[in-house]
Amino acid sequence: MSASLDIEATTVFERTVESRKPIIINVGGARSSKSYSIAQIFAVRFLSESNKKFLITRKTLPALKLTAYQVMTDMLKDTGLYRYMNHNHTDRIIRYRGNMMAFLSIDDPEKIKSTEWNYVWMEEANEFTWDDFVMLDTRMSAPNPDGINQTFLSLNPSDEMGWIHQRLEPQANRVDVVRSNYKDNPFLSESYINEKLLALKDQDEVFYKIYALGEWATPRGMIFTNWDIVADFPVCDAVVYGIDFGFNDPTTLIACGFKDGELFIDERLYESRLTNAEFMLRMDSLIPEEYAPIYADSADPQRIEEISRFTRKNGVRFNIHSAEKGAGSVRHGIDLMRRMKIHITQNSVNTIAEFRQYKWREDRNGNTLDEPVDYMNHAIDPIRYACSSRSKRTATVRIY
Repeated sequence: MSASLDIEATTVFERTVESRKPIIINVGGARSSKSYSIAQIFAVRFLSESNKKFLITRKTLPALKLTAYQVMTDMLKDTGLYRYMNHNHTDRIIRYRGNMMAFLSIDDPEKIKSTEWNYVWMEEANEFTWDDFVMLDTRMSAPNPDGINQTFLSLNPSDEMGWIHQRLEPQANRVDVVRSNYKDNPFLSESYINEKLLALKDQDEVFYKIYALGEWATPRGMIFTNWDIVADFPVCDAVVYGIDFGFNDPTTLIACGFKDGELFIDERLYESRLTNAEFMLRMDSLIPEEYAPIYADSADPQRIEEISRFTRKNGVRFNIHSAEKGAGSVRHGIDLMRRMKIHITQNSVNTIAEFRQYKWREDRNGNTLDEPVDYMNHAIDPIRYACSSRSKRTATVRIY
């Protein structure tokens, strides 16, 4: 029973694994390898140590299952040793060599309060409260003859007045801070660096500081405050779909349900490197309604036409149209969305993340401009397509 874990590690991994403090804060910009490096450390320790208790947590279970749980499981499968592990998929617990790795969310704190841990990873740590952290910190009491118990926090520096920066970082006697940005990840493509990160400098100084430079800042001018999170997507008066095509960027499919003048949002697809053929094969299971209107990004008419031809040839019921676009379409769609109460299903993890950071652009003097920052809007754009296009084709949308 032998295998190896091939690691292409960054300096973030090296700085993190060398820390001997009980708390390590990995704070950095987008794609700096902060979260992936922690996952690598957990995989190495899970394979090489024994009789340890590992906890990987996010604030909510849907977010956990779609992010760290998937990353960690895939990483363990790549070792060649996964077949020797006992993976309880129902409870999301993996056991190996006396080790236990549990994936639990803080929205069910009773499961965590009755346990003790050697290693804890708080992914997207700025979602948690100070009380959440204290509760976890008191659970770091499992015996560890191989070293010290450690808590790892990974996050973007997007809340400089929050508890992590203001209350936890200053505790230098027990806290190490590993700061990172895109320069720490040699595996990023030049196109991603230039087009996604460095381009932020011309769009918004705050986002450039947070996501490119990995520096603490607090976004101002958030566009949407009229939303909440709900458990399920209800039966609606009408359901309209929005599509935003991508490849390196994710292709997204969002269901927009209209009910009693309110908007319900359910993220059906948010996936990169998806061809149009693969997407069309997925659409049938993702869009159960017969001939529901679908509005797609008109910047990619070839893909829309390919779906239309597929519909006509195979007799399926994809009612797809080019989205209404134009000089005022972005602001028009935002205005429509801001007039409604918006409910986002708890499984729509990426959409929730976008709503939390979608903001108006600011110039270099801090003046708010009348357009949003063009960043992390792969779910919001198709919602705009659906709302704007439907409002121009029908009068049944009730808004307030």
